Amino acid sequence: MWHAHFLLLEREPNDEELSRVVDEYQLWRENRTGLYFLTAHAKKLGKRPNFVKYLECSVKTTLDLGFLEEWVASQKGTLDVFKYQIGYELIQQAATLSSQLGMSVLAAEDTDEDWGEAAFVKEGELRYLRFRTNRDIGDEYDDNEDTSVHVVFTPDTGFEVTEKNLDSMYAVPEIAIAEVKSVNGLDLVSFAEDKPTHEQAKKELSGSGHSVSEYLDSFGSFKRLRHAPPQRSATDKLRGLGAIVLYTPLIPFLLAGMFVYAVFFNYRSDENISEWKMILLGLAVLALPLWGVFSILRAIGGAIL
Repeated sequence: MWHAHFLLLEREPNDEELSRVVDEYQLWRENRTGLYFLTAHAKKLGKRPNFVKYLECSVKTTLDLGFLEEWVASQKGTLDVFKYQIGYELIQQAATLSSQLGMSVLAAEDTDEDWGEAAFVKEGELRYLRFRTNRDIGDEYDDNEDTSVHVVFTPDTGFEVTEKNLDSMYAVPEIAIAEVKSVNGLDLVSFAEDKPTHEQAKKELSGSGHSVSEYLDSFGSFKRLRHAPPQRSATDKLRGLGAIVLYTPLIPFLLAGMFVYAVFFNYRSDENISEWKMILLGLAVLALPLWGVFSILRAIGGAIL
């Protein structure tokens, strides 16, 4: 499944504002449009942003989204909204970064599946929301019928369901950027891909009549301005060390549980199984062999003494 994740800032943040972002980041400017993007940090820094990798952002500021949940519930029978089609965490991520940076943030993600979303947060308020979903047509479902719609929310207009401008299945972030940032004509699918060389582009476009320079421009021209790995406090480091000490002895049981589940249960149930259930399953499988090993060692130790 193709997916991409975009975080657009109102402007270029200064050093003091960026110091409040405790999680990883890379700050980029797209030279053609002047848009500023945050992406995830990477141990090996590349020449282009990686919009596929999610930026880790601990939610520290939350918005009350009860009104959104109530509206979705009221549309039952009209819209067929699945839980995964509304990324509440994406909205809270935008709210957190907006609070930390002291500026508006537009967070968006899109996929080649039946969902995509864009959320714009400014001054602690959700000012704009757009997401893809489907009309509920009940038993009249037809594989050949496109039921896609966009839901748009602003505080001034409320909720609106629209089928306009849905020519592209990747349209959510582009439309949101056009409406919020007044920047049109972006190809964010190309933004998320590797930019070809001039010769590669020329070969790809051979016989098509398209301009090589315009094609290359669609991939964007990015410059990294700043970057920082996660800021881990002494408490976080101690917590991480404690987790290693705690979980390391459990690894054999986890591996044994995964093996047993894969061999005996994987094709009998569609139910997801948690890591702790895997560990308990491994403990049950290894309990008898371990008891035998300990008994032998204890017997040998007693004989020696």
